Amino acid sequence: MLLLSTHLFSQAKNNVGAGIVIDKSSGQPVEFATVQLLWQTDSGIVSTTVSDKKGKFIFSGIFAGIYILRSSFTGFENTNSTITIDQQKQNPGIIELSRAITNMNDVVVTAP
Repeated sequence: MLLLSTHLFSQAKNNVGAGIVIDKSSGQPVEFATVQLLWQTDSGIVSTTVSDKKGKFIFSGIFAGIYILRSSFTGFENTNSTITIDQQKQNPGIIELSRAITNMNDVVVTAP
């Protein structure tokens, strides 16, 4: 365990990952989408960020390794993908969120 922790701390923690979140159906950027970087081994959260008004997000100060990239936004289905971050700037590319489909049977509106 001691050797593993020494190895982890000796790795540079200045790696960067960036990308864009868009609505799959319209191609428009999704502002305020939550993007999380998770450890691949146990899905523990490494870092969380939010996309800007152009759908862009960035993670910096990340150890090199293999991660799960989770994207979510209200009204859309969550997406998970695998990303490898190494000594260079990594671009997971465009993340497409699909609108969640909800069916309602009957709606009754009553007024007092």
